[in-house]
Amino acid sequence: AWLQASYWKNSESLWTHALAVTSDNDVAQNNLGIILLGRGQVDEAISRFEKAVALRPDNAPAHDNLANAFLKKGEVREAMVHFRKLLEIQPDNRQARTIRGTVFVQQGRIEEAAEQWRETLAMDPDNGNAQSNLAWVLATCPEASIRDGAEAARLAEQALKLSRGNN
Repeated sequence: AWLQASYWKNSESLWTHALAVTSDNDVAQNNLGIILLGRGQVDEAISRFEKAVALRPDNAPAHDNLANAFLKKGEVREAMVHFRKLLEIQPDNRQARTIRGTVFVQQGRIEEAAEQWRETLAMDPDNGNAQSNLAWVLATCPEASIRDGAEAARLAEQALKLSRGNN
C-alpha cells in the first residue's frame, strides 16, 4: 500500500502510472482524458477518449466525454455520433438528449430537437430544462406544423413553477 500510494501524487500521475503498468485499461484512458480536457488539451483528451471506447465500445462515460470534447472543438458531426452511441448504451440519459436537442436546433433540425426533449419529458415529466427548451421551440418555430403556442405556454408555465420563478 505504501508503494502504491507513492504513485498517487495527483490524479494525473495515478492514471499515467496505471497505463504504464496495465494494458487495455479503458478507465485509466478515460480518466486521463478528463484531466487533459480540463486543462484545455482537447486533442490529447480526444485521443484518450478514443482509446477508451476502442478498448470497450460500451464505455458510456467515455462516449459522453468524447462527444463533449468534440463539441468543444467544434466538430459537431463527430460529437453527435458519440451522443448517439451513448444513448444506445444508456437510452435514459436525459443530459445527452438535452444536448442533442440543442445541437439539432443549432443545425436547424427542429423536429429532431423537439423529439429529444419530448423523450426526456416522457422519462422525466418534471425536467424543467426540457420543458423550457421545448416551449421555446414550440413558441418560435417558423414552421406551422411544429409551432404550438398553447403547448408552449403550458410547458413554460411548468418550467417556471419548477424553477420557483428563477428561470
